[in-house]
Amino acid sequence: MFAGLLGLAYDIFSNDPHALGMQFSAGGKLNTLYHDMGTDQYFEVTKRGTEKDENGNEREYSEYNTYESYQYNDDTGKYEGVDKTGTYRAVRVQSLDEAYQYLLQGG
Repeated sequence: MFAGLLGLAYDIFSNDPHALGMQFSAGGKLNTLYHDMGTDQYFEVTKRGTEKDENGNEREYSEYNTYESYQYNDDTGKYEGVDKTGTYRAVRVQSLDEAYQYLLQGG
């Protein structure tokens, strides 16, 4: 029973990308590696901010890197992505019309 509780505590509080706690906080912290079960990729949000569109409306964005795998770095004490597959930018929109407009402008 103690081993089961210890395993559950690890799964909730660990920063391993596969840990249960990390699945529920995915993308919550900058420069922290997460695992997306739907795509089986690892990702790390590297930047967040706000910007104004051509009409002066403010919108939020995030930039992130994706990876094929991960490893633990003993020197930094963090999990790191391995074999980078891309760098992306995500913009929060309020409607489908706004999303279409963003895409048409080359966003």
